[in-house]
Amino acid sequence: MCEPTTVLAVGAGISAVSGGVSAFGNYQQGMAAYKGQKAMTKLRNQQAMTDWAYRKQLQDQEWNQTLKIYDVKKQQFQQQVQENADSLYRAYRDSQIQMNSAIEATKQQNFDAWRTLFGMQGQSAAAGKVGNRAGQQDRVNRMEFGIENQRRLSALTSYGQGLNTNMETLTEQANNANMNAWYGVSIAPQQTPGIPQPLLEPYTATKPSMLGLVGDIGSSVGSAVMSASGLMGAAGTKAEVPGDGTPNTGNPFDKNSALAQSLNIPLINNFQLQYGGL
Repeated sequence: MCEPTTVLAVGAGISAVSGGVSAFGNYQQGMAAYKGQKAMTKLRNQQAMTDWAYRKQLQDQEWNQTLKIYDVKKQQFQQQVQENADSLYRAYRDSQIQMNSAIEATKQQNFDAWRTLFGMQGQSAAAGKVGNRAGQQDRVNRMEFGIENQRRLSALTSYGQGLNTNMETLTEQANNANMNAWYGVSIAPQQTPGIPQPLLEPYTATKPSMLGLVGDIGSSVGSAVMSASGLMGAAGTKAEVPGDGTPNTGNPFDKNSALAQSLNIPLINNFQLQYGGL
């Protein structure tokens, strides 16, 4: 039959072990929750950074595409300006050719008119026409020559003015075309502000402390010991002191009892109960 001391000691041991297992289980659950919260925070931060990098990449691609389109427009503007200048130059060249042709034609007509006038004067002199009648005819011929000469000069002047007016119109049209082309590239594209980096979520999960685990185990052991001590003290457990055969009544977990001294039970002091230093 088991001694009461043995039964109480075994019960205290089982209670201490059960408390220790429960404390360790709570610690494991706390560690699992801590790791889970930390992993979820890390995952959310990674997702935020990935989303930011993707949106920034799209923004950079759109900006590069905008710059390429603007460069194409500038090239088109330069080509348009050059084409307008070439067209204007061709028009000016053609007008100068036409003006030179008109001047040459007028000069030829004047020369022919002089030659005709001199011929008429030579014929009159050869015929021996003299007197007022001959002089009057010569004045008429000279007057007609002057009138025709003035008409040709006036026509040449009008023709030159028409060419100048036409060139002014063409120049204005070219300038307007250049201005219209300039409107397409006058305002360079402006880059939108960069997408700011996301504010990462801080790690707020608290890691369970090993000191807490040791303290819980110590508390469980202490509670079991104190319970057993109280029961054994209440039951008045008897034991014989080796050597004299005298029964002794006392608490085996009381260091001052003769029973504890006779059983050589390793006692747990208050420091060990508080901090779990078994």
